[in-house]
Amino acid sequence: NYLDLNTYSFSKDDILFLQKGLLQLDIIDLGIKGKAKLVLYSKELSQGDLLIKKILDLVDITPNSKKILLDISTLLKYPEEFGYFIGLESSKSSDYIIINNDMSKLNLNYYRDKNNYKHQNILEASLLSFDGKDLVSNLSIVTKDQQEDIVLRLDIIGLKGKELQGLEIKSIGSYNRTWNTYLDDIYPVIAIVRQNNIENTKTGTINLILTKDQEVFDLHLYKGSITKDSIDKFIIKAIIDSKSYETELNLK
Repeated sequence: NYLDLNTYSFSKDDILFLQKGLLQLDIIDLGIKGKAKLVLYSKELSQGDLLIKKILDLVDITPNSKKILLDISTLLKYPEEFGYFIGLESSKSSDYIIINNDMSKLNLNYYRDKNNYKHQNILEASLLSFDGKDLVSNLSIVTKDQQEDIVLRLDIIGLKGKELQGLEIKSIGSYNRTWNTYLDDIYPVIAIVRQNNIENTKTGTINLILTKDQEVFDLHLYKGSITKDSIDKFIIKAIIDSKSYETELNLK
């Protein structure tokens, strides 16, 4: 019913940071009729008892699920003394997963030297569409213009409980442009969409509490005459609890 991710063999004297946790599960048989969840847990020792602590829901699975690839690198920030495990959580106690060990793969890379440690990404971005749904225009307020938007996907990881206060995106290439969420700014606004809801105010500003360990947003940008070939990369900057975080999305 669970897959152990053993980290307890690491020395306590080592300075360990888990850089990459890529887990591929090939599902042979799944004994459920509806939905279940893969959940990440840690094991902790309390007053001599080994306790199970739920960290995060990883992914919903169905009877049709055949293969699941999970990047858990941002979740395993430090080795737990007694290890992690991934379990199946559903409403039926008889549910189970059979793991094909020949296909399952877990890579946990870590550094012993803190000088070589590279921080995990707080922001992760990808391009969803260059011809997306129309939500924004060439204005600093959220309003449509009958033209398709550029749509980026932004994940904010590990900042649950913090406040997203602003976003700025710049395109770098033969056609440079800036979008942001700042009040009365000269640049076009970014429409921030979470679970199909626009989270900006009418003036484009954003003050949003992050309620999950991994928040997922769709960012709509006014496209105008920009073509995909004219952009080498996007630079995405987020202001969260008055701190600035930045990532790049390379298109070439």
